[in-house]
Amino acid sequence: MESANATVEEALFYNIVSTRINKPVIYPNDPTTNPNLQISGLNAGSGKVFGPAKVLGIMEGDRVDINTKYFFIEGPMAGSGPGNPPNETKFPLEVFLDDSDIDIPPPPDVGSSAPSNVQLVNDLLTQLATVFTSSVSTISGGELNQAGASGAFAANSNLSTFLVSAFNNGVTNYPNSPRAFLIYLFFNKDFVFNPQVSGALQAITPDVLGNLAVTNVKFPENGYLYVYVCDESAMDVYFDNLQI
Repeated sequence: MESANATVEEALFYNIVSTRINKPVIYPNDPTTNPNLQISGLNAGSGKVFGPAKVLGIMEGDRVDINTKYFFIEGPMAGSGPGNPPNETKFPLEVFLDDSDIDIPPPPDVGSSAPSNVQLVNDLLTQLATVFTSSVSTISGGELNQAGASGAFAANSNLSTFLVSAFNNGVTNYPNSPRAFLIYLFFNKDFVFNPQVSGALQAITPDVLGNLAVTNVKFPENGYLYVYVCDESAMDVYFDNLQI
C-alpha cells in the first residue's frame, strides 16, 4: 500500500486508492515491507467494506497461495470471547465490491448496521459483472458484455445459497468477532461458480498482527479467481500486504 508502489499496485488491484490510509500508531510492526507507512483501512459503518481486490485468469491445474496481514482492536464486536478461539477459521462468505472513494474511516461505530444478506448478494452480482467486464476482457484478450456477464452471474443459484449460508455460519459461530475476511471466489470460463475451490478466512484474533493464508489451492478447470479483503462490521479493521 506504499505510495512509492502506487503506480504498480493501482494497476494490479482494485480499491487501493479508495482505502489507502496512513498507518495508525497502534498498528504493529510488519517487516513484510520496509518502510511500512500505509495500509488499507476498512469499516462498514462508514461504507468502506472492500479493500484490495484482484481478478486472475486461471488454467486447469494451477495452484495458488493467498495471504494477507490484518489488525483490529478488541471491542464490543470483536475479540477472543466465548466461541472465538484465538486463530483463524475458513468458511465461505458473501460480500460485495465497494469502490467508493472515501479517504479515512471514522472511529468504530458499533451501533451501525451491516448490509442485509439480500443486499450483499445483489450488490455482489452487480459488481462482479462490472469487474469482470473489464478484467476478463483484459485477461482473455476478448470482449465481455456487461449485460451478458450480469445474466451469467445471476444464473448461479448455488452462488447465492453458498454466500448466504456461509455468512450466517460466520455470525452464528463467531458473534463477537468483526466480520472481516480474506475472500476468494472461483468461476469457470462460463462464469459458473465453484464453491469447492472458493472460501474465506475470518480475522478473529485481536490486538496483534494477524496473518490470513490459504495455500496450494488447485483449480480443476480454466476460469477466473476473484480475491479480496473485506470488513462487514461497523468497526475499524486494517489489512496490508495482500499477496497472491
